[in-house]
Amino acid sequence: MPEQALKQTEGETDYELNEDFNSCWITVDNISVYVRRGDEGVAVALFPVQREAEEPIAATWATFPDASENN
Repeated sequence: MPEQALKQTEGETDYELNEDFNSCWITVDNISVYVRRGDEGVAVALFPVQREAEEPIAATWATFPDASENN
């Protein structure tokens, strides 16, 4: 069985992106969510389903230091 990009953590609906993967796609109804790990943080982009090659309809990002408990 091939390694999965997401591993289940707490509960039935909590997942973590495996270290061997830098990105994954998640479909929520008619929206495709692209989550990408970078060197400095995480970027998320939203696309209409079947139009993932177009410009995203929304996007955001955060750096790992932004999420640090030591801020």
